[in-house]
Amino acid sequence: MRARVCLTLAVVVGLACLQSCGGSPAAPTPPPSPPPPQPPQASSWTLRGQIVGTIGRQPVTNATVELAGISASTDSEGRFTMTAPAAPALPHAVTVRASGYRTRETTLAFPRSGEAIIDITVTASPFSEDYYNQIARDSYERPEQRSQLWRWSSAPRIYLKTADETGRAVPSEVISHVNTSLTDGVRMFSGGTFTATVEQGTDERPPQVGWINVEIRQNTALVVGDDVCGVAQTVGGNPNRIELRLERCGCGSTKVPASVVLHEIGHALGFFHVADRNAVMYPFFPGQCRQGAITAIEQMHVNVAYSRPRGNMDPDRDPPGFFLFTAPLSGPGPRGPIQ
Repeated sequence: MRARVCLTLAVVVGLACLQSCGGSPAAPTPPPSPPPPQPPQASSWTLRGQIVGTIGRQPVTNATVELAGISASTDSEGRFTMTAPAAPALPHAVTVRASGYRTRETTLAFPRSGEAIIDITVTASPFSEDYYNQIARDSYERPEQRSQLWRWSSAPRIYLKTADETGRAVPSEVISHVNTSLTDGVRMFSGGTFTATVEQGTDERPPQVGWINVEIRQNTALVVGDDVCGVAQTVGGNPNRIELRLERCGCGSTKVPASVVLHEIGHALGFFHVADRNAVMYPFFPGQCRQGAITAIEQMHVNVAYSRPRGNMDPDRDPPGFFLFTAPLSGPGPRGPIQ
């Protein structure tokens, strides 16, 4: 009722004013017409990103990025911009090509915000496609095939048994040496991605996902035969098991050489044999105690492999179900045992 009363008073006051001035009342002003309806504005979507080299992270100029039927090229800083009427609602495959680089196929998840940074691998030296196929895809011993990557997807935990298969304690200096080589090996063969946690004990432990069980034995149980320094149960298997032969390939006071430990942890973390006689992943023990480090060429190709998800296929195609910037896939290794 308050609004109606106020309106009535306003009309009365207006009439009184008009009568006193001798004029006639004016017609009320009609309200303004509403504007005509406007067509809806088309939504817009923009994706910004950068293409960099896997080795060195340098910007890649003139790379072509293709996604959902859209194509863009990178500038001198390796940056690109894609626009479309609407943002993708589902993950989309993206392909990156550049002269002198391996073509990469991966998948971007949407919706997303922020830059998409995608790395691609140069084809020129020091990278070698042949070496990479040997260490990462098993082409040295199986040249007719190109295995998927079997790298670990999470930091392994290691159980180091401190008694041999007869129940006798392994000398403490051997345990200490193997312990150091295992932690160094995980760091090297994961490209610095992972740090190992090592537990020790005298009991036999059953396999557990996330764990690598390591035993130091007089004779291996995984392989029948005497001509073995060590053996890994599978390449990249999770869980996994390593057996190291005590004194079989020792050098003086070193009962289990560091290179043997590194070789087997390399298998456990997803790597195969190579033809390079200087490499830790060469299939035969050279007969001398090497320093506890993998070669520079091994390290570089390991780094490339650990920049890709488990299941990455030849030449550089990420697996179905993997979305860039998410956790890599997991699963068992392909075969074993391997020495």
